[in-house]
Amino acid sequence: MWIYDNSVLENIEGLANISPASIYDLNIYNNPMLSHCEITAICDYLLNPTGTVVIYNNAPGCNNPSEIAAACLALSTPQPFPVSEFSISPNPIRNSAKVEYTLKESSTVILQIFDINGLVVTTCINEFQPVGRHIAGIDFSEINRGVYFCVLQTNEGIKTRKMMLF
Repeated sequence: MWIYDNSVLENIEGLANISPASIYDLNIYNNPMLSHCEITAICDYLLNPTGTVVIYNNAPGCNNPSEIAAACLALSTPQPFPVSEFSISPNPIRNSAKVEYTLKESSTVILQIFDINGLVVTTCINEFQPVGRHIAGIDFSEINRGVYFCVLQTNEGIKTRKMMLF
């Protein structure tokens, strides 16, 4: 595959559906506006190249194999919930707390409390919930003092918060 000497090319998204197996050599150079090369075929080829790889003199982001590989990795890495989208207050906890979280898509939600040994103390929520902000109250009056973990599991992933009960 040769992509070279094009002064107005900004991306190669039009090549997204090609098979990485159809690439024998990869040459991307002298494209000063080309900054996005992280399409699936290129990413997969760079993982296991079967020929030469020549990439240089493009815009930052597509200027060498390392830059493209980093962009490919960023695309394939699941992004965690931002901290503000899953919180417990107050923490440390005396008798009760509220857990707040935001769902970006409708999802089955499982909210559980685990002890320091990894055993489930209680399951607070196990149901399908719609998109949006949710608040759950948790009663800790029957639970011993100590360190616990609140685990939120949704279609978007799993997030854990450490809690202290005193």
